[in-house]
Amino acid sequence: MKYSNQYGIPEEFCEAIHADPYDKGKADFSVTELVGPPQIKRLWDKHTDEIVVDVRDEMWRLFGQGVHEVLSRFGVGVTEERLFASLDGFDIVSGQIDRWVDDMIVDYKVTKEYGYRMGLRPEWESQVNVYAWLCHKNGIEINSAQIRFILRDWTRSWYKPGGKYPHAPVMSLSVPLWSIEDTEHYLKSRITVHTQPETAPCTDEERWDDPSWRHEMPPAKSSRTGKGRQKNYTDLNEALAAAAEKGGTVVPVDRNPTRCTGNWCGVADFCPQFNSTTNGEDV
Repeated sequence: MKYSNQYGIPEEFCEAIHADPYDKGKADFSVTELVGPPQIKRLWDKHTDEIVVDVRDEMWRLFGQGVHEVLSRFGVGVTEERLFASLDGFDIVSGQIDRWVDDMIVDYKVTKEYGYRMGLRPEWESQVNVYAWLCHKNGIEINSAQIRFILRDWTRSWYKPGGKYPHAPVMSLSVPLWSIEDTEHYLKSRITVHTQPETAPCTDEERWDDPSWRHEMPPAKSSRTGKGRQKNYTDLNEALAAAAEKGGTVVPVDRNPTRCTGNWCGVADFCPQFNSTTNGEDV
């Protein structure tokens, strides 16, 4: 992979991004690779030398690294420990666990406030449970798990008691733990998906192609544009509740595979699934 700097990011930031210390060790998969879309991993492996990423798009990852590094120096428990385990003949997984305290593991995520309010994503639940499995395979029994979110865009003035907006820029969410048997079944299924001869295309969920709905208010008589207020929702029930409270109508919005159209995967230019579409819509 190569870096560009089209937007004039100062050199010290560029050097810090170039010096990313990440290393999954001698493992076939890292936890994040295994729970992630197989098509993305294969395209990265195949086109690594051709991929160009602008340092502008790596700034939040750099911020996340800094948060993890600082937090590793404080609190109790073991921090930033990389564990390894094998399954079905693979030196399959290496995963770096942010923190474990007694029988609890903690995973830190730097994200937007909206990302936290969307709740526990399936890939986060899978990731944390594979961490718990790694601990088990290394003689550490885990009985609880938690994600601690650092909300990078939290604004104090937006918080209102009784509202949905989080009350602090650091929020915690418990993660349900699977049985060891269920986790190994999941891992075997992920190994199969990642190692089959034909790469599985990304699912709608993996493409961040969530259905959405727009709540439309009728235009006020004084409106110069002839349009009323509009707001998009990913949850239909929330859109319907807004319409019930404020009036107006709810209409579906054209779907958009955000991960693809924004090239958040980094390999959209090389992706046969994405490039068989026009403007993100199936041909």
